Amino acid sequence: MRTIICLKNAGVSVNDIGKFIHLRLMGDSTLNQRYHLLEDHEEDLQRQINDLQETLSYLKFKKWYYETAVDVGTESLHFVPDSNEVKPDLDQEYMAHLKENDEPEELQRFLNVRDYRNKR
Repeated sequence: MRTIICLKNAGVSVNDIGKFIHLRLMGDSTLNQRYHLLEDHEEDLQRQINDLQETLSYLKFKKWYYETAVDVGTESLHFVPDSNEVKPDLDQEYMAHLKENDEPEELQRFLNVRDYRNKR
């Protein structure tokens, strides 16, 4: 039962959970199939976790953006002077903020997010 709950929590489809149960009932002749099914879902789950970590990292950047704007009462501090365009090097300011606050892991995650966005 614990395995079924784990698979469900990992986002495994009901169909695949049923397949896993069926294979389990068939015994040792399906060990390899069950192993590969779990391996595939582990890879999917790891991708989802990575995507969520990148999303969270970008959300933290936007939170910093608004936190700093709230502190001074305007978001124009993030704009190119005399425009409504966000400074092109704003990510550099945020990275400096992360370095100053000794957040190397968050900095690395943000670099990954930034690189991903620039690959479009």
